[in-house]
Amino acid sequence: MGVMFDTSHALCCDEVSSDYVHRRGQRLIHVQVAGTDRMPPGHGVVDWLGGMQALKYSNYQGHVTVEIGFHTCAADPDWHAREAPMSLNGGSKRS
Repeated sequence: MGVMFDTSHALCCDEVSSDYVHRRGQRLIHVQVAGTDRMPPGHGVVDWLGGMQALKYSNYQGHVTVEIGFHTCAADPDWHAREAPMSLNGGSKRS
C-alpha cells in the first residue's frame, strides 16, 4: 500500500506540492496532476517545476496522470490533451 498525490487536492488544502512530495516521496505510488480549476498543468498557481523536481529527487518511478477538463462541460478535450504534456515538459509557463 502506498500514497497517491493529487495536485488539485493539495491546492485546496494550501499544500505546497514539493513539500508534500518530499515528506512522502518514498511512499508515493501514483501522482495525479491538474492546474487550478482542473485546467492543464501550467495554468494556475501550482509550482510545477518544484513539484517535478521533488519527484525526480525522490526517485519517483510511478505514473503521472493528468486529471483535467472537469471544470466545465464546454472543455475542449483536444486542447487539454495537447496542452498538458507541453506544460509538464516545460514548454508552457502560465500563471
